[in-house]
Amino acid sequence: MNTKNYLSIYAKSFNWSGFFLPKKIYYKCSVLYDFCRTIDNIADQNKDLEIKKKELGEFRKKFEQKNKDDGVIKNMWDLMNEKNISKKIVGDLFDGINYDLKKEVRIETEKELLIYSYRVAGTVGLMMAKIFGVKKKESLQRAIDLGIAMQLTNIARDVVEDEQKNRFYLIKSSNDVF
Repeated sequence: MNTKNYLSIYAKSFNWSGFFLPKKIYYKCSVLYDFCRTIDNIADQNKDLEIKKKELGEFRKKFEQKNKDDGVIKNMWDLMNEKNISKKIVGDLFDGINYDLKKEVRIETEKELLIYSYRVAGTVGLMMAKIFGVKKKESLQRAIDLGIAMQLTNIARDVVEDEQKNRFYLIKSSNDVF
């Protein structure tokens, strides 16, 4: 791998569980994690909002141009080509991360919440399923559902932290589930 293994830094439990995966599968999971972690790090860094937007835009542009000088991007494109991961899925991930780059994030409807959760986590579930060789449409949908469920769990866990960042993901309307 031409990049830093972010799994060993940020996801120690998953990194350890990689011991039980075939090395080739673990490597592919690590490539995906490195890509997602790079995007998250841009969005989560302690910098001015406009700087984060600019840096995410620049990284996305390098990705779309298939900039092979960036090891994270090169590895991701190699993974996408090998596992038939659509550029649209990755674009959805970028859109989800970009959604958080506002002075205030306020989700108003259950539909908005599910779209956001698909973009930031359902896409990752789908890409992971492709790494594992899942091909059945129904199984791919369940991978998306699992990603969304994990995101909803993270939202519920991080309510206070998100509020401090002016991010409001839970819906207050009496007509909606949350």
